[in-house]
Amino acid sequence: DGTAITTDDVAFAVLRMAYARPKFPVIKAIEGLEPWVAKTNALMSSPKGISVSGNKISIKFARDVDHPLFRFCLELFSIIPKRCVDLTTNKVTCSTVPSSGRYTLTKHAQTELQFTKHAHATDQHAPERINFEYLNPTELAGRLPTLDERTVVAGNELSFTAAQMSAVEKSLNTKFMPAARYASLHINQAVEPFKEKECRKLFADTFRRAFNDAFKEDSHEVSLFTKILPGYLSSQEIGKVPPLTVGDDKGCRDALSKSKISWGFPESERDAKFFVALKNALERLGIKSDGGISFTDRKQFAEAFADGRIAFYYGGSGFWALDPAGDVQMLFTPNLHKPLQHLSSDKRLQQLIGELGKNPESFRELNRFVYADARLNIYTHVRRFFASKNKSLLGEVPFAITSPAPWQVFEAGK
Repeated sequence: DGTAITTDDVAFAVLRMAYARPKFPVIKAIEGLEPWVAKTNALMSSPKGISVSGNKISIKFARDVDHPLFRFCLELFSIIPKRCVDLTTNKVTCSTVPSSGRYTLTKHAQTELQFTKHAHATDQHAPERINFEYLNPTELAGRLPTLDERTVVAGNELSFTAAQMSAVEKSLNTKFMPAARYASLHINQAVEPFKEKECRKLFADTFRRAFNDAFKEDSHEVSLFTKILPGYLSSQEIGKVPPLTVGDDKGCRDALSKSKISWGFPESERDAKFFVALKNALERLGIKSDGGISFTDRKQFAEAFADGRIAFYYGGSGFWALDPAGDVQMLFTPNLHKPLQHLSSDKRLQQLIGELGKNPESFRELNRFVYADARLNIYTHVRRFFASKNKSLLGEVPFAITSPAPWQVFEAGK
């Protein structure tokens, strides 16, 4: 909005994060955090470990923290001026929050975001306007012939069928990131008969088999960590991938076949690979279902899973090679991701996360727990990709960056 970002604004971003998510990595180690969070109107003061003097912000930790600045640079730490926040509730009060950088958000629709260059931005190569459109693979396929030289497509190969992915590669210059992200089937333990670990494991194994059969994929990747990280375990090392033998799982098979299980999907993703495999797995186990509930968007889908209204959810993530332990802590921070709350509140999981260190065995132990617990079930490792008619728009991204932000990929003015 033309006003300068102050040192207090930056420090306030840390305070808001500390107030809302005191168990977040880095944040939880700040000196004096717990008594500060317990205060009434805490945002009107600072914990003992945070102080501001002129243009200097000092943050003291009660214990050693790896890569603290790496964590503080995450987008979660939104710099919003204090005048736009209710200090008693931490809620944003400005109808339009002042933005910084070259661009300001000028359109915010269901399937489109538009950014317009600030009048004070001086970069000659920066385009006047940038549009982000959110298309499902079928919609994108219809647009491929008409894409212009300034367009870059960003996607996840898991959302595309083999034919759709082939169409993208034939029409555009395509650049894949490393297969350093996992795709996961989440099973809700609040839905019968999935309170039983054995029943979750049976369904997860059946789903993996259905996925591999449907898409001719034989990777059998079940590891939370990928090959570029400590703690990776192959399917042979981590446990059996084929379904449990008949006899061992008879009780679960009977319970599943007698259950009517609700499931759902975001409308735009009803034909995604995940839901093709899910329907196949339901049929293989003779599970009665309501045919699937259509949700308007992914947010509704996630809320229905978190509330126990549907049994299955799908997700994915990845961990930076720089600090995988911190990334795992962040992913499973209590109250951070609603669909993961059923798992992030698990005491044993949090104990194992707390033990992560330089020793790869601590990562393997966490990996084994997640696999055996069968609430979050990895079934493949996937790649992100970027594509454009104009090859020069695709920047040379370092190999270690497996999920780069758009500004790390696109090159303007060429």
